[in-house]
Amino acid sequence: MKKKTIAKVLTVVLAAGLVLSACGKGADETESTGEGTKEGIETKQGEANTEEPVELTVFIDHDWFWMDSFGDRPVDDEITRLSGVKLNVMKATDAQQLPIMIAGGELPDIVYTSNFSDLNNADQCYEMGELFKTYTPDFAPPMEQIGSAMDDDGNYYYLINFWQRQEDWEDPHFLPGVGNSGFIYRQDILEELGNPAFETMEDLMNVLDMVKEKYPDMVPIALGPEGRKYNSFINQSVVQSGVTDVVQQSDGSWKYVASTDAFKEGMQLLFEMAGKGYLDPNMFTLKYDQYIAEAQQGNVFMWMDDASNAALYNTALEAAGISGASTVMKKGSFFANPEPAVDTAAGWCGTFVTKNCKNPEAAAKFLEWASTEEAGKLVGWGVEGVHYTEDESGYPVLTPEIAEAWNKDYDATVRETGIGAWFFGTGAWYESVRTYDPDSNKELTEWLLAFKDTMVIRPECAALKPEPGTDTAATFVKLQELVIGYYPRIIFAKDQAEFDKLYSEMQSQIELQGGKEFEDWTNEKWKTIKAKYDRQGD
Repeated sequence: MKKKTIAKVLTVVLAAGLVLSACGKGADETESTGEGTKEGIETKQGEANTEEPVELTVFIDHDWFWMDSFGDRPVDDEITRLSGVKLNVMKATDAQQLPIMIAGGELPDIVYTSNFSDLNNADQCYEMGELFKTYTPDFAPPMEQIGSAMDDDGNYYYLINFWQRQEDWEDPHFLPGVGNSGFIYRQDILEELGNPAFETMEDLMNVLDMVKEKYPDMVPIALGPEGRKYNSFINQSVVQSGVTDVVQQSDGSWKYVASTDAFKEGMQLLFEMAGKGYLDPNMFTLKYDQYIAEAQQGNVFMWMDDASNAALYNTALEAAGISGASTVMKKGSFFANPEPAVDTAAGWCGTFVTKNCKNPEAAAKFLEWASTEEAGKLVGWGVEGVHYTEDESGYPVLTPEIAEAWNKDYDATVRETGIGAWFFGTGAWYESVRTYDPDSNKELTEWLLAFKDTMVIRPECAALKPEPGTDTAATFVKLQELVIGYYPRIIFAKDQAEFDKLYSEMQSQIELQGGKEFEDWTNEKWKTIKAKYDRQGD
């Protein structure tokens, strides 16, 4: 489950609910989640690896990641027991740490990152096909697991997590990841306002206006840390590739999203919301923890956050001394006819084995194990007999203790048990079907089912990306940085004239920075992809 960022459309963000999975505790704190003792756990899983564990150092390139250590959790210890590998965890402090490590030649054995481009080459990392052929010749990852990572020459340098197949998506128990974002709002405040209608875009604007008038010190709506989720309003009427900020037009061609009419309509909407005082420019400058704190302290009426965090806010608001506060996740779209979001089924994080790896054989065998059903059940569901039992159809049935723990505090449950954290090669199915829990966690299950209804799966779009190190890849990065820089300036323009001026200026800069050339490359690339998929269908 992707926690903070993923390059997928957020059209459903508003389309579905609108808006597009930490350190372990000691043994004296495990009873509430039903973890049991280590001795009890060892009899529950498969045959243990009896050799002395091999230690591999892994750099987790996510400063939000739950853990900065490995071990002394039920799942962590089972991973070591079954795989024969003990991980030494290094967690990123910021986005610059990995590039600095690369530049200094100080990479560890393994890197777990969503920043694929910097390591996607033979100078820094092992080519996975050759690595597996050498050390794990019986391991043949399916195309769904490696296709999105493959370069045009067929080489790939990382093993993706959370990959999925069409049959996974069609499974009625399969839910989108809890890292998807949705609108969370204060139900108690809506009730104080007289329970006005809250379904259409007109309803939303009316409610935000009422909030602004009755609670002048409260931010009516916040769209994510550093303003990143405001794409949900922009993208609601287009379908992104989920990879490179391009959208497919009605004639089948692809266009850079910031050059579309739909993008301008979305920016205009945000500009008007800002002009009415619904958006606070200060919220666009906050880091994630600061942003969350504002909502938890009762300073925001409606905000976006990951579905996994939805249950935390009631407890946090109560702790902040706000009696009677209640939060709800919004299902359904404020837009009349939102287009579906695209899920490329390509995962969100990859594991690289670096050329510095002191034991590439152990790394290869560990990734082979991490891709097995045994690993998927352990990492996605926990320890059998302690955290779940398996029903006759092969789905997990959570123990009452762990079901309560997931419902009460998702992040704390990950930190305490290790479940849901170490998805190095695991497919999405395992976590997704664990999340399906209409009895113990009805609200989250229903929201994710509604979210799924707004999505389509298009694995072919995962390949719609330029190869790292190419001029096209550099152009894409420049375009991203350009548009991100213009976002707040345009949204918080002082008047319509300035909005029009800044928007026109951004379009000119997109053209100068190679926007048209990038679109041309995308459309040529799409012809190649389409031809490959057409041949597979014959």
